Amino acid sequence: MFAILSVITSLLILRILTWQLDFCLLADDFAFLAKTLAPEGFPFSDYGTYIARVPLQSFLMWLMYKSGFINDHSWSFIFIMFGLHTLSFYGLCHFLMKEFAIPIAEKDKEFRVFLFAILALFPNHYEVTYWATSLSFICGAFFMMLGLRTHSNLLRGLLLLMSFCVSEMYIFPALAFLCARLVQWDRQIFKKVFLVWLISLACYLCLRLGLGQIYGTPPSKISTDPLQWLIQLRTFFNQTLFLYFNKVYYPVSLLYLIGLVTLAIAACCYRLLSLNKALRILGLVLVSGAVFFILNYNAPRALYGAHLFTCSLLAVGIFVLRKRTWQVSAVALLFLSSAFFLQSRMIFETKDANHKQITLKVHDLKTSLELCEEPCSIVLKDLEEGLKRDWVLDSANWLDFGNYVHQKFLPEKKIHFHL
Repeated sequence: MFAILSVITSLLILRILTWQLDFCLLADDFAFLAKTLAPEGFPFSDYGTYIARVPLQSFLMWLMYKSGFINDHSWSFIFIMFGLHTLSFYGLCHFLMKEFAIPIAEKDKEFRVFLFAILALFPNHYEVTYWATSLSFICGAFFMMLGLRTHSNLLRGLLLLMSFCVSEMYIFPALAFLCARLVQWDRQIFKKVFLVWLISLACYLCLRLGLGQIYGTPPSKISTDPLQWLIQLRTFFNQTLFLYFNKVYYPVSLLYLIGLVTLAIAACCYRLLSLNKALRILGLVLVSGAVFFILNYNAPRALYGAHLFTCSLLAVGIFVLRKRTWQVSAVALLFLSSAFFLQSRMIFETKDANHKQITLKVHDLKTSLELCEEPCSIVLKDLEEGLKRDWVLDSANWLDFGNYVHQKFLPEKKIHFHL
């Protein structure tokens, strides 16, 4: 009941922040929509080696496009998946609270609903929660949450395996959640939870190897350069301690940092956070981002799993502090929510501006296609002009954009695009 209330609250906030604004199709969205519209259909095998790397995410993304759930005429699918994201986050926060044996009084339940709804809006999730092609990653968070909360080791192992098959970015966040009690060290618990996690990981690696024999081995995204690892570590902290949207936004990040520092100081003053406990928590945060550190790319979506863990810790910290001093926790939450709302609104305004530009570009290209006589040859150029800072139409996606417009409006006409 309270989880549903938290989902409804977050969706209402999201609807207010996006009032009279549109989201925007981005990059790979045009390629997949073009495949969906094409007369020959959209076979699942088109994902190729990607199936071997993340089989369940490939299937879920294919199903979302194939079924028409993701489309170009309504943004309802983003709100639906954001609701699933909030539900997953609520469950993860609740799991941590049980792991830390934090009692929840009747009078605190409404605050918990509001708190989890606010923190679910963490703006740095934007590459997963507001990008059509990445929405299927949210299912991995949902499977991870279910796996963590079940009492059956067999079911937990199966659900964690499903989470890993959505994305490898959930492997170490799952371990961090399972080892949360390490803050209050218990060797027996560690052995028990580590074994379940290790078996799930082994099954994922075996499945990946087997599918690689069928669909081909996916290209490695692992870096062996220690300097790159340090760069990734810096990126991890930049995108965790600052608010990020293709670059760090320092003014609004200052509000976010003030909220974090206020919480940290208050936790120390009220003896909720010792140096030993703080170091263990920092260790778990680093564990949650372990996969990201060895990757050779720094896409924000690769930190979604790790950020779910850090935001869950933040939510639990605010909840516990409120029991000691509601005034300080209210001030900290005010700074955090203000930063989240301002940054989110800026993201949505950027996407709305880019949507208007994309609409114009679709209209212009459609007109060119209608006027072009067969055999038609169209040169695509300068498609990024007028777009605000976001990964909308990189030159690598121009042909996909052209094919999308072609299949949507004039699929029967023979058209050749070139750059």
